Amino acid sequence: MSETEIEELINRLESFPKPDDRAQCQRLWEAARSFAPLQLVIPRIASDLHIFEVLVKSKEPISTAELVARTNADEHLLGRILRYLAAQFLITSPSPRLWTSSPLTSFLANPAYAAGLRFGTVCVLPSEATLPALLSNNSYKDTSSLDTTAFQLGHDTQDSMFEWLSRHPDERNDFQQWMAESHKRQQSAFGGVDLSELLRGSSSPEAPVFVDVGGGNGQSCAEFLDMYPNFAGRLINQDLQAKIIGIQSKGIVHQDHDFFTEQPVKGAKIYHFRKILHNWSTDECVELLSRTREAMGRESRIVIDDIAIEESNLDWHLSYVDLTMGILFGTRERTLFEFKYIFERAGLALGRVVKYGKGFGEHIMVLS
Repeated sequence: MSETEIEELINRLESFPKPDDRAQCQRLWEAARSFAPLQLVIPRIASDLHIFEVLVKSKEPISTAELVARTNADEHLLGRILRYLAAQFLITSPSPRLWTSSPLTSFLANPAYAAGLRFGTVCVLPSEATLPALLSNNSYKDTSSLDTTAFQLGHDTQDSMFEWLSRHPDERNDFQQWMAESHKRQQSAFGGVDLSELLRGSSSPEAPVFVDVGGGNGQSCAEFLDMYPNFAGRLINQDLQAKIIGIQSKGIVHQDHDFFTEQPVKGAKIYHFRKILHNWSTDECVELLSRTREAMGRESRIVIDDIAIEESNLDWHLSYVDLTMGILFGTRERTLFEFKYIFERAGLALGRVVKYGKGFGEHIMVLS
């Protein structure tokens, strides 16, 4: 190492925050709390004790003693939990040993958020904890290329997360409740992106117009019908039989279909995939899109509604979702460049791309 390089290294080391640089150290200390697992664990305990519900319903501050009486928890333990919640701004302490709700408390009192806390502590935290060992033992290969997921390692199972949930009904119900609540906060693409040009041309009442592939309970079909009530043709919601059994929706046909098999609806105007591709590997995405491409007519288009990560203006939430998909499913969120690679392999051309929503990375991608 040359003398110049040594001097440069010393200068860089001297620029690091010093212990006596209190303001900088305080900022680093505050940032460190983002890494604390207790931020999920303690709210889960408070939720189990119904503390958030009690505080939201009360018009006056409630004492520690009263909360002890309502929860049957140890007074010292409950006091420690309440202090932590107040320090995280999840509740408020207007004076010592008195507690009331904060702007965040009402969210945490929502049963769907309680379900999310339970799912997070039971399913996500144990999976996250195994990620360092999983990557180290596999020479730091990408999670999408591994045979085992962090979820499987953390739960000592060979089942995928969805297979595991099918055998654990309480956790499955929590997951479904949390996902349903999350979807409520997402803007419908049909309100932010005009797809009317894809509906042009003659169509009979019996002709397929909109096919939602892997559409669950038919929410996207219902949103499409609300946005375009005067179109002529059929709306078809496709998913596995277990997901659509018993569902009836006015103006919507529910059809049992596995999207890795031949697409039975030929020549529809729009084949719609909402938040589907991020659940599957690149090869699986190519396969399922190829099955749909084979059913397309001259005027058919595939509309992908999915998260696309931007490579600038980086967002913490999207980065977190991306890594969580890898931890739980061994899959990933993708950039537009990575999506384009999949589309080309499936024999499809990417045309119109529109970003919509409020910062959640949602994009509409139209394929021909």
